[in-house]
Amino acid sequence: MGSGESGGTAAAGTAAGGATAGGAVPGLPDGLDDVAKALDRPELFPPAAADQLRAAVAAAVDHIFLGAAVAALVALLILLLAAPRRFPVLPED
Repeated sequence: MGSGESGGTAAAGTAAGGATAGGAVPGLPDGLDDVAKALDRPELFPPAAADQLRAAVAAAVDHIFLGAAVAALVALLILLLAAPRRFPVLPED
């Protein structure tokens, strides 16, 4: 795995963890993996708790895609600003 992939995975995990931990109710899972497993069996939780978990996952996904969109925009701006305006044409030998 390259450094870019590692950084992206770390950022995604941080965003997902922050979104699922924010406003957590005692007794609900904290990590994204635990939340996904819990949502496989929503009957174990009150309906409001299951809805909160779904909202947390949706917020995490929103944060991840927003971050990816910002990264893509920054990369495009760097490409546009760093690329030469003209490419020299060398005469044939």
